[in-house]
Amino acid sequence: MKPFLPAVPAALIGVLAGHFHLWLYLVIPLVILMLIKKMRWLTFILVAVVMISFYIRSDFYYSTLSSTLDPSETPALLKLTSPFKNSGDYLTAEAQTSEKEKVIIRLSKNYTGAADLFPAECVWTGEWHEPSEAVNFNGFDYQQYLSLQNIHWIFHAEDFSECEQLPPSFMEKLLLIRERGISHMKARFPESLHGISYALLFGDRSLMKEEHLIAYQKLGIIHLLAISGMHVGLVSVLIWKVLLRLQLTRESITLILFILLPLYAVMTGASPPVLRASGIVLTILAVRFMKGRMSLIEAFSVVICFHLFLIPAAVMSPGFQLSYAVSLSIILSSKRILQQSSSIIAVLKVTGVAQLGALPFLLWHFYEVSIASFFANLIYIPFYTLFLLPVLLLFYGASFVFPSAVSILLVIPDQAVRLFDHAALFFSEFPYAVLVTGKPAVFMLFMIVISQIVIFYFLEKRKYGVVFSLIMLFCIFGFSRDQINPNGTVTFIDVGQGDSILIDLPYNQGTYLIDAGGAMAFSDEDEPFRVGKEIIVPFLKSRGITSLDLLILTHHDWDHIGGAEDIAEEIHIKEVWTSEGSPDKKEMKELLDYFYEQKIPVFEQNETFTWEIGDAEFKLIHPDDHLEGNNNSLVLHALIGGMSWLFTGDIETEAERSLSKLPIRSNVLKVAHHGSNTSTTDEFLNAVNPEIAVISAGRNNRYGHPHPDVLKRLEDQGTAVLGTYSHGAIEFRYRKNNGTFHWMLPYAMGVSEIQNKKEPDQALHQDP
Repeated sequence: MKPFLPAVPAALIGVLAGHFHLWLYLVIPLVILMLIKKMRWLTFILVAVVMISFYIRSDFYYSTLSSTLDPSETPALLKLTSPFKNSGDYLTAEAQTSEKEKVIIRLSKNYTGAADLFPAECVWTGEWHEPSEAVNFNGFDYQQYLSLQNIHWIFHAEDFSECEQLPPSFMEKLLLIRERGISHMKARFPESLHGISYALLFGDRSLMKEEHLIAYQKLGIIHLLAISGMHVGLVSVLIWKVLLRLQLTRESITLILFILLPLYAVMTGASPPVLRASGIVLTILAVRFMKGRMSLIEAFSVVICFHLFLIPAAVMSPGFQLSYAVSLSIILSSKRILQQSSSIIAVLKVTGVAQLGALPFLLWHFYEVSIASFFANLIYIPFYTLFLLPVLLLFYGASFVFPSAVSILLVIPDQAVRLFDHAALFFSEFPYAVLVTGKPAVFMLFMIVISQIVIFYFLEKRKYGVVFSLIMLFCIFGFSRDQINPNGTVTFIDVGQGDSILIDLPYNQGTYLIDAGGAMAFSDEDEPFRVGKEIIVPFLKSRGITSLDLLILTHHDWDHIGGAEDIAEEIHIKEVWTSEGSPDKKEMKELLDYFYEQKIPVFEQNETFTWEIGDAEFKLIHPDDHLEGNNNSLVLHALIGGMSWLFTGDIETEAERSLSKLPIRSNVLKVAHHGSNTSTTDEFLNAVNPEIAVISAGRNNRYGHPHPDVLKRLEDQGTAVLGTYSHGAIEFRYRKNNGTFHWMLPYAMGVSEIQNKKEPDQALHQDP
């Protein structure tokens, strides 16, 4: 091994330590490895110098990620530094303030002329907002994502004026060329090919149909829809072959590639895979141009170190991690594991090596692994690499010269894409196409990495029996993890203005979801946020949950049932309960029709009853028959983790008065109706006598929830208040009868203040 190769882990440790100092503990296994390899002192010194240099660079880089912007200063004079693009409900673009600080502009889709503004400087009216942070456990942290790009503010623009067109810089000229290229593609290609062509030619999947993206992701072939090393290699080979045919010398072609490949990287979005592949090609060409020799692993080492030094924050990007991990796995496996195979076996081996290399990052970021990828890649890799990508590149280039002929010939790839998209939709619905594992704990992730290294070692030794045994052990542990897990949780998921509560009992004894959130659309132009798909399903998958034993829909209001259909599309629901009379309501009727189509049993509950499972006890309380609307909400009284709980849906004064006559004393009260003043009366609080109250409500919601009078009554009762509007997701984690509350967002109250529990209510089974 060349002395500079250990510089790669040294650079990684230095960069990671600059982000979070505890990463310095990785020095220990690095030193052990170097001692085992009996490396010279010169190598030790080199590694130390590299590590310190990258640490200093990383620490300095993160120190520059700050903002000096005053959000009270509006209107704002902002210069657009990128064209507007479609981002769902809005148009978004990057911009600069007069102080050269990067920001995001978010503009309504109604401004159709916004695409012509770039590059320009305008006066924008609107409001500054901080990017949203993660409010649910394992949720996407948009604030951190933008912060690593040194973007700290989003300007929600209402209008713009006084625009001055500016002469474009060199990079802006490239972006303009890219936009013209995209416009040309849209004008010449049939609409059905826009999504796939936009993805393969310009590195953007935003025009792809959502159902196709989901199908490709389930089949483990989503990587084919991104500009990657495969594309860069194909483009480089095409350029090399064409220029050789034109009788240019190899030296001239090398110089031309040094110009074209960086331009190609910028034109396709400069994603980590493109930068990696382009960098490796250019590094090898540069060494050969100087009559030297460099192996692929050496070129890889140079490129990753250069990438990390320029952009230390890139190491936190999933795209960076997956791209370099897969590339390194394939490079290291090329001589022994991947050699001497037939075409089919070769594709299977490459797919297996790539999946194994990406495994820790897939589990950490996406919580699932595609089992179907081994077979899907056999079909889709040849289709994309040998047919679709070359044809689209050829036809795109020819469309500038022979537009009419290309329009006719595009029927062939168009029909082929339709066929393969339909096949993807069909096969992605097969059971067990995807294995949902949940997000592993840090220790478990460490064990996965160790297992990964051991498997690669035995693959090199061709001891496939040992490899198979290790994989089977890993699978057995994964499938039995829930059965042996002694920990349980009660989680109040932050779904904004709505309710959704997950009860996950230990040893896989039961998984219950109370309500499914759901944002309301207040005008015909509004597109409601899909709480089930965007929040609840990812949260459940991050916990490794693919099946719900019970979904309790307390009543028919949309903010309690709106996400249920999206949940049912992704998560197996064994049974649904709802209150008597709810199916007569329009919103609930449409949902129940969907459940009927999916053969999910639904039960209207019209009586009080109890059940036990493990150490947990539950009592479903049905309100009086004469109550309607919110007062008809199902109420659940439970003993979980040594604490008694009362989940109240949206009941109001009448139902609370009826419940107050029952033994409902509880340690934890889920405050009814999001803290509305029509609930949580003094009489009811005296009957429950809660130590902790949890309120599920949206931030700055238009209803003014929770009402100040409710908060005052809870304060007078001596009850600690936790709210999703201030704490984000709130979770009680327990083992047997001991547990602790945790929440996502910092707050003044500490955990220790709510751990001194009263004696739990033991009277769940008393007759009402």
